[in-house]
Amino acid sequence: MNASAPSAIVAVVETPADLEHQPPLEAAPPVALEDVRRAWARILEEVKHTRMFCHALLIEGIPLQVEAGTLVIGLRTGYNFHLENLHRPENRSIVEGAVERVLQQRLRLQCTILDGDTTPHPSGPAVSAATDPVVAKAMELFGAQVVEIKES
Repeated sequence: MNASAPSAIVAVVETPADLEHQPPLEAAPPVALEDVRRAWARILEEVKHTRMFCHALLIEGIPLQVEAGTLVIGLRTGYNFHLENLHRPENRSIVEGAVERVLQQRLRLQCTILDGDTTPHPSGPAVSAATDPVVAKAMELFGAQVVEIKES
């Protein structure tokens, strides 16, 4: 082989006919609402690591429905600020990315305001104010102390 001779470059191009003979990729099973609810705490944590503001908005929501590739999150009456900000493209992208990383499937985010405030919050069991890490940090920052805790 001559060192000064240019080497041949060969490109392999798949045509539509070639693609027809390949086995189809297996589609992942659709995500169910229960899958989202079981993973909700991890989704919230993933959002929190990406952008705290989005986490603060999303933590007030509850997964209501998964249908046709769309995850519907319900927000209580009066949470229009949360709704508007979660629908902003940059915030929607963060939440959708977190959902995809946790569930391994892309779901489009849609938020709605709930009719009433009777739906229990899904983020987990209630945490006592005395043991809540956020409350503890606030108490530390402001030099506060718990005077009385009223359980509802």
